[in-house]
Amino acid sequence: RRVPVDEQYRMDVAALAACVAEDRAAGRHPLAVVASAGTVNTGAIDPLAEIAAFCREQRIWFHVDGAYGGFAAASPLVRERFRGMEQADSLAVDPHKWLYVPFAAGCVFVRDAGAMERSFAVAPAYLRLPSESPLRAPVYFSDRGIQLSREFHALKIWVTLKHHGRRGLVAAIEHDLRMAALLAGSIEAAPDFELLAPRELSIVCFRYLPADLAAIADREPVRAYLDALNERILVESQRDGRVFLSSTRLGGRYALRACLINFRTEPEDLRFALQTLREIGAAHDHAEARAEAGIGPEGLAAD
Repeated sequence: RRVPVDEQYRMDVAALAACVAEDRAAGRHPLAVVASAGTVNTGAIDPLAEIAAFCREQRIWFHVDGAYGGFAAASPLVRERFRGMEQADSLAVDPHKWLYVPFAAGCVFVRDAGAMERSFAVAPAYLRLPSESPLRAPVYFSDRGIQLSREFHALKIWVTLKHHGRRGLVAAIEHDLRMAALLAGSIEAAPDFELLAPRELSIVCFRYLPADLAAIADREPVRAYLDALNERILVESQRDGRVFLSSTRLGGRYALRACLINFRTEPEDLRFALQTLREIGAAHDHAEARAEAGIGPEGLAAD
């Protein structure tokens, strides 16, 4: 089940406790709690230490989804935000995201490998090997998951680590963090953009918001108009091809979402991106479009 979040889109630990108590009272047995070390939506990091303590107390498996953000824990700039991740029973990370490894490369770290083998290991007759066979191995990864045959995905991860090293990769991650902070700051300073979620890591969620609509942005029909306008900006920017963004919904509002995990991104790229979005937005925000949405000139001022 989904657990409610706070105003910063982090798991609400009190709500988690209530969910577990409700399930147990109904005769259900919670299997695991899945916390996020950087959500894909906004980059929010759940209160991992608090959740870890709760899971220990309740004897529930504590899994951390660090697929996007987990590798940022290597940076001293944000390491404290990940406190508690080291207590996880299992941790998932995707090197093809923020470790710059070619797709596909996913990893899972497990505190007790035996738990995986007890859950997944099978030994049909055609897979059994004599004790003295030269093909026997100390670890069979097929016994630690549902996949039997698999490609050698670990090679490209090893090559990346070997070539760039810890310091090189951390420097690249920190560059992305600085670029995201710069983008978020530029949005907050702009009269025609609005930041829609706190910037935690390298994801920035925002929307185009014409200055004369800011005071009434949460009133209908303006709210619906802004959703449609920003969706149009996304579609047209993808057609245009100079800027690539994705989208999400936050607090019921349509958001543009920039995820900066390319160490080649520079400040001039961010300025160019905002200016491109501004041009597209201005081209689609005009009197006729507003009138069609039910917004007349008299409706552009607050009460």
